Amino acid sequence: MRAFSSRCRSRIRDPKDRHVLAAAVRSHSSLIVTYNRRHFPAASLEPWGIAVSGPSTFLRGLYDLDAGLFVSKLHEQAATIQVTLPRLLRALAKNVPGFVDYFSEEQGLALAEGL
Repeated sequence: MRAFSSRCRSRIRDPKDRHVLAAAVRSHSSLIVTYNRRHFPAASLEPWGIAVSGPSTFLRGLYDLDAGLFVSKLHEQAATIQVTLPRLLRALAKNVPGFVDYFSEEQGLALAEGL
């Protein structure tokens, strides 16, 4: 990983973020999901064909790929941790509010009712 980190040094200014790019390059990832998108400018990722996305955008993309499977997995997760879907959505809204708003609208859930 050190060899990749040194190659990434000139691309990423913050030393605390270099290992993230190095891991993405090493694993042939096409996407880095992070709240710190500004730490990963497109010009820094382009040589490796890597894009950057925020968590809400990433989850929305997964939902749009297969809404039925996504909803099923959310229900499964809620059941596994023994909470209701509205409670799970409340917890998710703390970190990915944009996604929860989108999901609720797409599923016809009124935030005032269930959340």
